[in-house]
Amino acid sequence: MKEVSHYLIENKNMAWSITMCLVAVLLTIFILNLILGLLVHFFDYSEPIWWHALSPYFIALLLFIMVWSVVTELYILRKGGHSLAKQLKARRLVKGESTPEEHAALKITEHLAQTFSLNVPTLYVLPDEVGVNALTAGFHSNDIVIILTWGALQNLDELELYGLLGHEFNQILSGEAVENTKLKILYSGLTTFSQWGSKLAKQGFKRYSPGYKHKFETVFVAVGGVIWLAGSLGVLITRFIKYLTLSGRTFRNDQKTMRLLKNSTNTQTLLRIYVHHSGSQIHSAYSESIAHMCFANSLSPQSWMNIHPSIRERIYELNPTLLQDLQLENLKKLRNRPLFSLFHVLEESET
Repeated sequence: MKEVSHYLIENKNMAWSITMCLVAVLLTIFILNLILGLLVHFFDYSEPIWWHALSPYFIALLLFIMVWSVVTELYILRKGGHSLAKQLKARRLVKGESTPEEHAALKITEHLAQTFSLNVPTLYVLPDEVGVNALTAGFHSNDIVIILTWGALQNLDELELYGLLGHEFNQILSGEAVENTKLKILYSGLTTFSQWGSKLAKQGFKRYSPGYKHKFETVFVAVGGVIWLAGSLGVLITRFIKYLTLSGRTFRNDQKTMRLLKNSTNTQTLLRIYVHHSGSQIHSAYSESIAHMCFANSLSPQSWMNIHPSIRERIYELNPTLLQDLQLENLKKLRNRPLFSLFHVLEESET
């Protein structure tokens, strides 16, 4: 009965997600067609803005690209989490070839899998990402993977890493990891343009050898920028829909993780991200499409409508007095320093 209930809830969530995705697609097509209509009307005043001579072809082209993107993404991710790890250029962690930090992550993952009677997920690392973050992806128990950033391995101690991986296991147990993977495929039609533009523009900044400049680098940057700008509308609408439908679940997952682990290690993980110079940001071209899958915000803190609340808000929800207590403790330590005391004496003498 419990399995049937979980199945119905999962399918209800996906039906709602599909409905909202269709709304996002229709809204994107409507706005892009309207923008093109304004351009057509500028050159030919007899053409209406809402529906002009190019509308049927333009809409057909947009629908074709969106459907093609979803089908392509479905094919790419046919092997579940392993396919996503390959797409993100993540490196698989293997016991015999791991660093001490990687070995600690593998050991904790095995322990958590044994505790919750699950197959041990495969661990991957994003070697170029210095922010502290993680995500889980896959469709079935045999293709579930956990992808950590290099920053997570380098900056978290074992307790903090336990809290981070515990959060990812909570997503596996709740079925959210599978749902997130499906959502990535579903919304790929709206984020494809932005990814294409970003990749093309990066080719212009790429250095093939010291002192060598690609003769088309300016073209790559310019064309990539235009494509990225055109795709930004789809990204913005996707972000808005995700913000409406998914933003509330982060607090719930934090509370569920704390109950699942029976400790506050995930709060310690959040504290580490809070003081880390790079936060949780991921700089990959896919950071937008995986934002809903990550432990914390993978986008810039200044980005509009982030799916995840700020780290400060999440810490406050878990422990309202923690940050204030830490600030008071740091102030006490500062006041006990000789240099601080000297300045304090000088201030009193001046008054």
